[in-house]
Amino acid sequence: TVDDMLDAAEYVRTMERRTGMKIGAPEEVAWRQGFLSDEQLAERARPLVKSGYGRYLLELLERGR
Repeated sequence: TVDDMLDAAEYVRTMERRTGMKIGAPEEVAWRQGFLSDEQLAERARPLVKSGYGRYLLELLERGR
């Protein structure tokens, strides 16, 4: 239902704000697991730099694993 979708969206937003991590970020998971190097993550983030998601990926590199 629409209410269930809203509940799910609010849950995701709350968890992302609490943890500072994105839910459903495959590039982040691959990078943390060592499947992507720092440079590979940066290459994927650069085209998205104007979006919050692209900035998030670049911030991961600044903070380190």
